[in-house]
Amino acid sequence: MPLDPSSFDEDGPLDRAWVSIATGFRTRAEVIDELGDLAADDPDASITPADVPGIVDELWALRERQIAAGPPVSDAHRLEGAFAELRASGIVAAADTGWDQGEAEEICRAEAVRVRARGFVFFHHQDTARLLLRKPLLYLGFDAAVRSPDRATYDAEALAVAHQVCSTLVRHGLRVVWDGTVGSRIRLPGIDWRRPLPR
Repeated sequence: MPLDPSSFDEDGPLDRAWVSIATGFRTRAEVIDELGDLAADDPDASITPADVPGIVDELWALRERQIAAGPPVSDAHRLEGAFAELRASGIVAAADTGWDQGEAEEICRAEAVRVRARGFVFFHHQDTARLLLRKPLLYLGFDAAVRSPDRATYDAEALAVAHQVCSTLVRHGLRVVWDGTVGSRIRLPGIDWRRPLPR
């Protein structure tokens, strides 16, 4: 029987493999290693290490068919274009970076300081998984590169980064929702994610 991602147990081995494949940030070899480790570590898993390459190949082919059936340009391409423009303008833009918000912020801030960027924008691995929900939603975090000791100055610098991020996203054809405050992340609701799979 063909594998059906909609029937996978949430956060189970097959579901995690599907997220890794369908979001387009992992190579086939990386997914095989990841799923193989999960199968080997869980004696109650419904799959064995020997099953893994075939499962990954089947899911990989399924995702390639889904991508081919959609428009040639998706919101994944639009976001990558926006991020490229932001990087060229002096803002670090990182996709699928870090496991959670705290780790992603630490990575991005270090990179922003290293390259002397004004600020940064990112989404982390847990955000990436939301791209495959029935109602997909992507959250983007942002901040100024250096936290000024003066709160008003810091807020102004962070907000300037966020406003530039939002205007760039809109210019690239993405729907953006943000309440204009430092404490709220930028949202991209209904995002159509069809990132080409890595070769």
